[in-house]
Amino acid sequence: FKNMSSRFSKLLFENARVRVSDFRLPAGANVQIPAAPVPAIRWQVGDASHRLRTCRGDAQDSSTDTVGSSAVADKQVFFIEEGVSWDVTNTATIIKTDSSGAGASDGQSTEYRQMVFEFLQRKPKYSEQKVSQLLGKCIYSTNVGTQLLYENPLCRVWNFCLAPGASSDPFVHQHTLDYVFVYVAHGRLLGYRPEPERREELLFDSVLDDNSVVWESIPEDAVDKPNQFAHGGRNGYNDRPMREYLVELK
Repeated sequence: FKNMSSRFSKLLFENARVRVSDFRLPAGANVQIPAAPVPAIRWQVGDASHRLRTCRGDAQDSSTDTVGSSAVADKQVFFIEEGVSWDVTNTATIIKTDSSGAGASDGQSTEYRQMVFEFLQRKPKYSEQKVSQLLGKCIYSTNVGTQLLYENPLCRVWNFCLAPGASSDPFVHQHTLDYVFVYVAHGRLLGYRPEPERREELLFDSVLDDNSVVWESIPEDAVDKPNQFAHGGRNGYNDRPMREYLVELK
């Protein structure tokens, strides 16, 4: 995905393990992206519609070849295997409203937006057995988001969305795997100490804009240090939701 046209893709973050990009395709636009050099997650931001065709080498994958327009839901996750190319068209319809050329969509956002997470280390750091052991040793919940949307041997993909003023449920979660997250709208997250007797103590007050990316490296012994790698979470705003797209790397 590094070869995507700069007109449509903006690099947000890169390190040895992951590359994060914001991909935006205007209504009616088409892009053909060469075979992915590494596996990737493509994660929809906002409802949209598309026409999508994927291929592995010279073989077209008919399971993803959509005839006409297909709806794509907000937060829908696509996993792209190494060696797979894709051809996507934003099929949003523009309805002309005046002679100046200004227009509106047919009820959806005209922009087709996705966050792309490319896994630069093709093999995971931990085996599935090791991941299970690490998660099982934690004394707090390992649900590091509000909804697990996708999981495979490379990653766990979490939506983390809190309503205005709301707290995470369960309140405290513990990190055991390296992770990266990106805000898909301006937001504020308040973090609190995990110990039951200290849960009103503020650990951090994080205010981040759309497209802000945070990476955290989590050591293997984090499972034995819950007070350092666990925290409670609350939306710091009472008038807007907090939206993060978070990926744990195994």
